[in-house]
Amino acid sequence: MPSEWESGMYETRLMPTEEQIFSDVNTKPMIEWSEAVSAIDALVREKLDYMDDYPDDYSDKDKKYLEVVWNRILRG
Repeated sequence: MPSEWESGMYETRLMPTEEQIFSDVNTKPMIEWSEAVSAIDALVREKLDYMDDYPDDYSDKDKKYLEVVWNRILRG
């Protein structure tokens, strides 16, 4: 069963049609880009902290990879 914050989640479209974009803008809740980035950044940082807490489960390579992936997403 999804949690209460998941009720507003939608699928990601890598190549949406103009009709899908128009429909999404008019029917789905929106937040500012900076707010979305801050929320995901907090999750990434939380995961990195978790990885620090369980060093037997994660290698330095795993942590570095997560950091590289997140930095790449931020660059667009």
